[in-house]
Amino acid sequence: MALYEGLSSQIKDPARRSDEKVRLLATQGADFSHSKGRMMEKVRIIDKDNDRYFEKIVDPVTGEIVHLCDEALSAHWGHGSAKKKKDQPT
Repeated sequence: MALYEGLSSQIKDPARRSDEKVRLLATQGADFSHSKGRMMEKVRIIDKDNDRYFEKIVDPVTGEIVHLCDEALSAHWGHGSAKKKKDQPT
């Protein structure tokens, strides 16, 4: 059994409603890749105030960049939990 590390941090604005308080979310660490069948190194930054989404996934064995996404957060939709649900109107 292997042990992997990860780090996550948030910047919150206490003046905002509870569902809008987190303004920046940054995570870095190991994440399992189902397609590769092993752990990868992932960095993700979601910056709501500057409208940025950054994600980089690197294979630690080969050093290959498996995934790189750096775009406006407002343009980052249709992924993961942001996908349209079957019962949502179009």
